[in-house]
Amino acid sequence: MDTFVPLELQLIDEGRFIGKIDEAIVAGQAAIMEYGEKYGTRAEKAKVVITASISLVCVKPEQRAYGCVAQVKMSVPSEPASASYLTAGLNQTDQKVLFCRKSGSSADPPEQGKLCTADGRTINSETGEVGN
Repeated sequence: MDTFVPLELQLIDEGRFIGKIDEAIVAGQAAIMEYGEKYGTRAEKAKVVITASISLVCVKPEQRAYGCVAQVKMSVPSEPASASYLTAGLNQTDQKVLFCRKSGSSADPPEQGKLCTADGRTINSETGEVGN
């Protein structure tokens, strides 16, 4: 009876390699959905990339020795960058500076009136001060 068979995908790492790919697919689905829920429209076009690589290696050809190196990697997108709009001007000492609202910078134009901050605190429309 033969002890050896030709290498096939399902035999790599005694079958564990395919299991690792399946696990990465399950984890990737959860990761991209969580990312989409967390970042909303900022998550558009984000992607989880699962890479399975198999390298067949020449170890000692004179002894007919070869190897198989298999790996599964998953890359998850990092937090999207935040973009804030500012307006240029001069401070009290005539230095060029960028200005934002007293409530802080945001993706809205600084001259645009805001009713509340991103976390729901109200903004006094006359003073720009943030309330409780």
